[in-house]
Amino acid sequence: MMPVTADKARSFAVIGLLVVGAFLRFYQLDQYPLGVHQDELSNIYDGYSLSETGADRFGDMHPMIVRGFGENDYRPALYAWMAAVPQRFTGFSVVAGRLPSAILGTFSLFLIYGFARRMAGKDYAFFALLFAALSPLHVQLSRVAHEGGSLTGFFVILILYLWQRSAAKEFRPAELVLLGLATGLSANVYQATRLTAALFAFLIILDILHNSPRRLRALTYFSAAALLTALPQAVVLLRDPQRFAARARVLSIPTDNPVTYVAAFLHNYWLNLAPYYLFLPRPLHGLTVVRLNPVEIVFFYVGLFGLAFLVRSSRFRFYVYAAMAIVLLPAALTTGNPATMRTSGMAVLTPLFSAAGVIVLGGLLRNVHLRRRVYYPATVAAVVLVFGIITFRYARSDYYKEMSFQKIAVDMARKAGTYQDRYDAIFIQRYVSEPYIYIAAFAPMSPRDFQRAQKNLFSFGMDAFTRLGKYYFVWESTMPRTVEAYRNRTGRYLFISPTRLAGLSAMDSVSFQDQKLYFQTY
Repeated sequence: MMPVTADKARSFAVIGLLVVGAFLRFYQLDQYPLGVHQDELSNIYDGYSLSETGADRFGDMHPMIVRGFGENDYRPALYAWMAAVPQRFTGFSVVAGRLPSAILGTFSLFLIYGFARRMAGKDYAFFALLFAALSPLHVQLSRVAHEGGSLTGFFVILILYLWQRSAAKEFRPAELVLLGLATGLSANVYQATRLTAALFAFLIILDILHNSPRRLRALTYFSAAALLTALPQAVVLLRDPQRFAARARVLSIPTDNPVTYVAAFLHNYWLNLAPYYLFLPRPLHGLTVVRLNPVEIVFFYVGLFGLAFLVRSSRFRFYVYAAMAIVLLPAALTTGNPATMRTSGMAVLTPLFSAAGVIVLGGLLRNVHLRRRVYYPATVAAVVLVFGIITFRYARSDYYKEMSFQKIAVDMARKAGTYQDRYDAIFIQRYVSEPYIYIAAFAPMSPRDFQRAQKNLFSFGMDAFTRLGKYYFVWESTMPRTVEAYRNRTGRYLFISPTRLAGLSAMDSVSFQDQKLYFQTY
């Protein structure tokens, strides 16, 4: 029998990591997380509407941006269009809506490995893949239908991979066109990526000017391709600058004076890299319950500096540091830090720094046998063991699986749908966030029915629905008055509330953990 060489063993391990990584991103997409967050449900339902009608849920045909939850929540439409593809075959489905994120999250693992291998060799690439495949942050972002989830990170590593490949081939036209298309298309992902796409394009142009033997031709190919795919957001900027910049205008950090502004800006950078955020997290932050593997803590911070000495090519080294600075910038410019979704692109970059830390620390061991037979295997075992503990704890806990994903809203809407034909009006107390979108998705209501239904709402930057068809959304303070107002009216009325309402009888309920909603009638 032929002995297994180190290269073969590494190849088997890489294949194994890719398989495990794919499994972690595809397995039971509708159960982990449990329920569905209102932001991803907005994308999924818009995708469903696009697949059925060619318009978003508010009737905007072939949109480049979608309304989301109000005038201050207009967002690029790319994820909704991607969610439309599988739902064209399945109908409305949380699994189908999350599928694009899982696909791109898995594909990004291949890009991370390819980029890292070219940058610093096979050992480095293996550890980069290890940290990426078993990254709690990357796994969670790959399982939600949020435009700021895996889609952002996918384009970051795709741009890096194509940039590296293009530079290695002296900016040949074919590689430059692909790089330009990816860079421009990334502007259509998320509010934050409109800024990051422009910054990536700027740095790529500088690199071309400094290193391309045929600068003018190279700039023409790259710029034309980038402008082509960025055109939808450029059109929105020119036609409707208010909606284009609505989110940024609301979230930008105050500008009292330059000194405090710079201080807040730098502090925000630190908050998104701080150990207590990345490795000792609070239970929930930005649709995630845990960020990075605690084993990484030493490797990451060593690698944050050690990468500068590990990578032979100064250009490749610059690409990684520039990418980290760029992906953190939208959060640094805005309030509410640390900001998981606005910095989601770092999910594909932290593995590159953590892997550098492993290699740099391993280089301190002069005994190669000790490094390869003890240190590397021990590191892998520790990462796998701790990730297994984190995953087991998460998978066994409904509290963690559901946190912020409103399982009670899903159950409420499904139950309400079974009663909607029996009642003339259904009044829902505003117990969950954006209840109307759950009714539309799970009652269910077809996109055409949604577009035709009578809708009453008012906006304070974000929409507050008071009516959608026969469903009415009522504040807690006004629910008792609503009950009394309809007591003597002709018709049948159903009231859904987390409390027992005076004069009504509870005829059904839904519950999740310590939450309960009663279905009550006269």
